[in-house]
Amino acid sequence: MATHISSRDPQSTRVGDSDTGLSEKDSVSPLPSQDVVYQHRLSLGMQQVNTLASSPIDNSPGDPTLLGLLGFLIPLTVAVFEFLRFQGANASSLASTSGVFFFYGGIAMNLAGIIEFVRGNSLPASGYLTYGCFWVCLGWAFDPLQNLAGADEVPGALSKPYNSGGAMFFLAMTLCSFVLWLGTLKTNLALSLAVFCLIPLFALLCAGDLHIGYDPTPQGLNHAAYLFEVGAGFGFVTAICGWFMAIVAACEAGGIPCPVVKYLDIPTIMSSMRGGRKGAKKADGADVV
Repeated sequence: MATHISSRDPQSTRVGDSDTGLSEKDSVSPLPSQDVVYQHRLSLGMQQVNTLASSPIDNSPGDPTLLGLLGFLIPLTVAVFEFLRFQGANASSLASTSGVFFFYGGIAMNLAGIIEFVRGNSLPASGYLTYGCFWVCLGWAFDPLQNLAGADEVPGALSKPYNSGGAMFFLAMTLCSFVLWLGTLKTNLALSLAVFCLIPLFALLCAGDLHIGYDPTPQGLNHAAYLFEVGAGFGFVTAICGWFMAIVAACEAGGIPCPVVKYLDIPTIMSSMRGGRKGAKKADGADVV
């Protein structure tokens, strides 16, 4: 990040100008290359590019993008493989990984969200904090020490009230993901696809919980597991896109260029498509003449 996020005073000159006699107009600060801008927009995801230079680097917290991505991806990858029933796992395996949801999804993502809030980036802060709190809630619901499904004050795990409550939570997360997805439409293709796939993921989790409440028979449970598995397929796409963004963010933090990111920039893609349509129309007009 240090390669292009530091703010510069337009009235100041470079170190050594007074010694060499260079005037202010002779001192030219290098501008970031186009590839760096694309890389910057991709790795930060929902964060607007022009907000990074709002304060001096020495007085601002570090960039939490990589921390937030890893805090989201580690519990997501675990949950996706469990819902996909990989190597004998299933939805019940969430109880054995509740600590992952608490400490990676909860602490790491909420910390990243607070830092983004301090930096004045409302959209990534909202995304990190929202999904960070989601992982905490999921970890609490499946924590064996809490035993919510077996508590005397709570209906059984196969009852309609218990599963309908979980379904309403997944429905709210479906709507929340749709709202956040709208904010990604001018960022990059990887982030937009990752957030978009969360919409059917949460919707299918909602449908699965509702089905368990209405049909707690073995056949109904199998159908609910199938719905969970299809939803996890969308989550798998989100995980692939997320790990790609994490790699780009890690490379940027280490000063390693990633030229491929410019091809995933949504504004650039849209501009190319508009330019292609205009060129086709001109070619058609020339053929008519």
